[in-house]
Amino acid sequence: MDKINHLYLDDDSIIQIKSQFEQSEIKNLELKDFLVSIPDRPSKTSEDVRHGYHSYHSAPAVLENIWSDKRLISWLEKITSQSLKYSKSLHQSYTPGSYTLLHEEEESPARLLIKYDFTDSWNIEWGGFDIVKLPDSEPIIGPREKNSLFIYYLAKGDLSCVRYLNHLAGDNRVNLDVAYYDII
Repeated sequence: MDKINHLYLDDDSIIQIKSQFEQSEIKNLELKDFLVSIPDRPSKTSEDVRHGYHSYHSAPAVLENIWSDKRLISWLEKITSQSLKYSKSLHQSYTPGSYTLLHEEEESPARLLIKYDFTDSWNIEWGGFDIVKLPDSEPIIGPREKNSLFIYYLAKGDLSCVRYLNHLAGDNRVNLDVAYYDII
């Protein structure tokens, strides 16, 4: 936990973060400047993931030791008021033409999704946003923000994806570490 910005770890901050999380209609948070120093992302991804039209590049999570750490899980439980079990994590890289689909998560049980953003400076015109869709609400659109941690509580039937990254991005990429936690 020494890599996490201490601003987020003291008891008063945890109470404030928990309150913010509980008061939002769609349970989500963005915590900026989450890590004390930004680690290097993989220079190359190891696997191309393709399902029909959707595609992205995948590698082991850069921060897997943090995502699976019992202390982080305990911290997440405090701010979300959920009992959690680490499920999996991976690093995803999106290049122009890459995206994921909402409907792929239709049968997923309740879960906590966290995304750590490695993406360098970003232009909104390039796309590549996070989208979270709950059955009876407008979608929330998560921006790209380097060194931010995004936390989403997703109930069964809630969906998430990364929107199409268009050709205007050129050589720029969206780079994320993504971790899933089962609600127990």
